Amino acid sequence: MIFLGVAILCGFLTALSDIISKLFMERDKKDSVSALIVRWLFTLPLLIPFMMKKNEVQKIDLQITSLYFFGSFLEVLSAYLYLKSLEIGEASYTLQFQAITPALIPIFSPLLIGEKYSLLGITGIIIISVGSFALTRSENQKNLKSALLMITSATIYSITSVIGRYISTKIDPLFFGSTYMYLSAFTMLILIYKIYGKEKIKESIKISKITVLLGITTAMAVITHFLAISKIEAGYMIALKRTSVVFSVILARLILGERRFFTRLSFSIIIAIGVFLIGMSINSSFQK
Repeated sequence: MIFLGVAILCGFLTALSDIISKLFMERDKKDSVSALIVRWLFTLPLLIPFMMKKNEVQKIDLQITSLYFFGSFLEVLSAYLYLKSLEIGEASYTLQFQAITPALIPIFSPLLIGEKYSLLGITGIIIISVGSFALTRSENQKNLKSALLMITSATIYSITSVIGRYISTKIDPLFFGSTYMYLSAFTMLILIYKIYGKEKIKESIKISKITVLLGITTAMAVITHFLAISKIEAGYMIALKRTSVVFSVILARLILGERRFFTRLSFSIIIAIGVFLIGMSINSSFQK
């Protein structure tokens, strides 16, 4: 059950990282590309200790290598769409659409890695997804573009989550998570250099309290993500991580002063019910 708490902690850290990213873009007048550079590059130094496992390198075969590169490219695309959506929409609104990720994983996971889900677990996943959509449906749909970007990001993320789950069962999850982030960051830098030039990278990398905090929270979210997903089925873990939609409503109010707090928070209670059902499902599977 400890990994249940780790997955929920990952949700909180993810929400905190997202809200800080939004604050960084608003306060420093930066775009989503700059936010992506800061999030990932300031995270990398904190992940170095987890890469010092030479024995894990021997476990990386051609199949895992291919998944590394394929997943890293998708990760960059998903992360860009994620932050672009966050740039143009309200955080407590647009982040709710990430909750479709756990609803899509049961489609991809059986096909890609053969995971099976109990009825109770699937019910929890559905409740979380429905709760998040109910929350967004109560809003004025003026943020349609940000919602579409986030839905696309969530769809891609459901695939990379399954890939991450598979590789984490083959090699040490923290070694994978750290090396995967380094490869993804390297891929990101190449693409940004080709599209925007080196000046874009230089102007984004400025050490400040907010960039360091963004790096720390993102690194902690990465670490807790791969710790949890190595022990919990991908759909369950990502559903628990998506408690971030509840935390994002609270943090967006406290840090960004966003509106409609009570309306959005009341719908988020539905998500908590889904989390409870998934927790019961995980507990039952551990007891068997």
